[in-house]
Amino acid sequence: MPEPEKKFTAPLDPRVFDSEEFQQNPFPIYRHLRDAHPVYHDRFHNRWIISRYRDVDHCFRDNDSFDRAMYQPDGPYQFGKDHVFGPNILEYGNSGEHRRLRNIVAGQFVG
Repeated sequence: MPEPEKKFTAPLDPRVFDSEEFQQNPFPIYRHLRDAHPVYHDRFHNRWIISRYRDVDHCFRDNDSFDRAMYQPDGPYQFGKDHVFGPNILEYGNSGEHRRLRNIVAGQFVG
């Protein structure tokens, strides 16, 4: 049986996330991430971006393997503070506030 054709795509420049274009319309980059880099290691911002629904759903359900707290060398991350995407984003934190907000949107992830 022949092997499937491998698709090679150019690496994504992580500085795109700081661009005005991304801030105005992030959806083309999100599509590119889903299609070409579904699990993307952004070394510039020291984070992983998971862009496909089934992968995000898996990560949200597996609290033992995945920690959504942001690393801070000088102390714990304060939920919803000082992030480019704005306050109260759900991808950061494992606090009670994170769980409360996660429960609000959890129904949207049910198939």
